[in-house]
Amino acid sequence: MQLTKNELVKAIDGKAIRIPENDFEIGGISIDSRTIKPKEVFFAIKGERYDGHDFLNEVHEKGGLFSVVERDIGRNAVLVKDTRIALSQLASFYRNKFTPLTVAITGSNGKTTTKRLTSLVLERKFNVLVSPRSYNNDIGIPLTIFKLRSECEILLLEFGMNYRGEIRHLSEVAQPKIGVITNIAPVHIGNIGSLEEILTEKLEATSFCHTVFINADDNMLMKAIEDLKRRKRVITFGIKKGDVKARDITLTVDGSIFKVDETEFFLSLIGRYNVYNALVSIAIGDELGIDRKEIATALQKAVPEEGRDRRIRIGDILIIDSTYNSNPVSLLSVLETLKLLKGRKIAVLGDMLELGEEAVRFHKEIGKRLNEFDIRALFTYGELAQVFAKETNLPSVSSYNDVSNLVSSLKCFVKAGDVILIKGSRKMKMERVVEGLGVGR
Repeated sequence: MQLTKNELVKAIDGKAIRIPENDFEIGGISIDSRTIKPKEVFFAIKGERYDGHDFLNEVHEKGGLFSVVERDIGRNAVLVKDTRIALSQLASFYRNKFTPLTVAITGSNGKTTTKRLTSLVLERKFNVLVSPRSYNNDIGIPLTIFKLRSECEILLLEFGMNYRGEIRHLSEVAQPKIGVITNIAPVHIGNIGSLEEILTEKLEATSFCHTVFINADDNMLMKAIEDLKRRKRVITFGIKKGDVKARDITLTVDGSIFKVDETEFFLSLIGRYNVYNALVSIAIGDELGIDRKEIATALQKAVPEEGRDRRIRIGDILIIDSTYNSNPVSLLSVLETLKLLKGRKIAVLGDMLELGEEAVRFHKEIGKRLNEFDIRALFTYGELAQVFAKETNLPSVSSYNDVSNLVSSLKCFVKAGDVILIKGSRKMKMERVVEGLGVGR
């Protein structure tokens, strides 16, 4: 890490306590006392379950240089009003020490997969630093930025959103020059209020951008395109329309084949929604001068990840592991894919959370549509998911509030040739059903 003690103190407007006056190099930044290394600085962050201030002795014992804290703890430290804000302040300072092209991807669905595909493409030509997993908030973005080095040419980030103003804050920290908005859907609508307000918040990701990529098939985004075009260079992607448009799409259990202009692409990720995700990577690759054949080669290397529509075979049974999260748009999308697959179809669905006052309505609407997807049996888990069961007349429907009982019943029901979709919001921990069927994590 290219940072000194004096730079850190000044960047976060902190007060050094019991720290030598001479300047010295800092080895890194940590927020986890379990993994801190010698010569790293520890930020004592207050979380929902833990307070970093409770682990300062462990930090000292493991060789941490000092801690950034909100109260004097009797050890060498830098005192600030808010450690979480200080982390962002330091990230903003550190970001400005380097000159990578920063790309930020946001949207209601597909952010992490789009980031992963885009990374595969950009790495064909550039030195890329990409945020790991879903490091997409005011903790994950700074921790990614702290990994910047002078050789980095592109910084590829994902912006999540749980509350108003979050994306604006992340934009101010990272200052991306290229922005992507994958789509607008009722994700976290319980925290934000409406689709229109979600759109407004997502557009904050473009504040510092000179070029913006948006989904031309998304009606909400199209409402904003004229205003965007007055201020930014806008490139669209889509299946129905777009500057970068997919055609001749073939969807199978093994993935998808499609063309953009005359170049054919194969993607081992199932579903039409992943074609959209791939289109972003193709569009950005085009923009940054990567040959289409190189892009196609890169995308062939994409593999499904745990919880993100990963295909798992147990004997003659196929499981679609979509347990990472669920919302109305992503659920309907994967149900469309399920319909295309051969075999007796079973849907194991958990609650869709963070939908606010509209939660029951969204569950009712999808419940009424379940008959459209050639589903033989429905197993639900959770209070809201029971609404799916009440609104459908599928041949077999059962509801559970205990995962063990659900798994036991499911094991008795399944037979060779079945296709099982397992999906629910993150807090429902639907991966327990996958594990219960004998799949190792």
